[in-house]
Amino acid sequence: MNNKTFLFTVSIFFILIGCKDKPVQKNENFKFSSYESKDTIFLFDNKEMIGSVLDISFIYPETQNEKDSIQSVEKAVISLFFGEEYANQAPNIAIKQYLKRFHDKKSTLESEYSQLREYAKEDKLEVRKDLGYSISIKDSVLYNDNNILSLLITTNSYSGGAHGMMTKKVYTITQKGKIIKENDIFNEGYTDALKNALIEKLLVQNKAKDLNELSELGFIFTEGIVPNGNFFISEKGITYIYGAYEIACYAIGICEVFLSFEEIRFLLKKESPISSLL
Repeated sequence: MNNKTFLFTVSIFFILIGCKDKPVQKNENFKFSSYESKDTIFLFDNKEMIGSVLDISFIYPETQNEKDSIQSVEKAVISLFFGEEYANQAPNIAIKQYLKRFHDKKSTLESEYSQLREYAKEDKLEVRKDLGYSISIKDSVLYNDNNILSLLITTNSYSGGAHGMMTKKVYTITQKGKIIKENDIFNEGYTDALKNALIEKLLVQNKAKDLNELSELGFIFTEGIVPNGNFFISEKGITYIYGAYEIACYAIGICEVFLSFEEIRFLLKKESPISSLL
């Protein structure tokens, strides 16, 4: 191979490398397994009468053995997704028990439907064909590096009424399975300063001059713009999430406020579970 051919080959190699999509994280801490299912309760065993639908999309850290350090993180993720009572169950057992509890609601739903049907007849209204309740639960990884796992759990539910409800809960978990709280990373007496930082960033995000102007845009619950514990850590900063009706009207929906580490460095402890990111 002559020099020109060699240089051309090397150049093409680096061009191809540069064109590849960059990974979200440089060094992932954990590998994950996944489980998906969609279960339906049919009222009175009639497949035209839907009582409730449960849609699950669950990812969780893989544990190789009982001594694996990931086991504590796995327990934390299971607890956050299904509830504390499932924390000590293996993923497959937790899933099985959760689904059983869902199907055990069949008789209750049938009773509720029968009652609604009677009310409809009394008021001479059209009898509805089903309940059509639903719940969808999904978790996703927001950050997975530097011995930290940031997790988002999104729940969409409908149990009657004009519309359903979406909630987003976020958690940051250490490699030992500990959920990071505000007190773990912020200096003592941080609340007021952090509240002001959140308000200032929300004003900037919405190009508002003050809280009155922000309220006119639909952020009608400005008293709720406080550190609410619903935050996650990423490589560049901290993101707070506020649910529907928490700081704004339903039409605005879920709100996110990102604070870079530079913006709040004066509030952060020098020694904390996220010190490696600072």
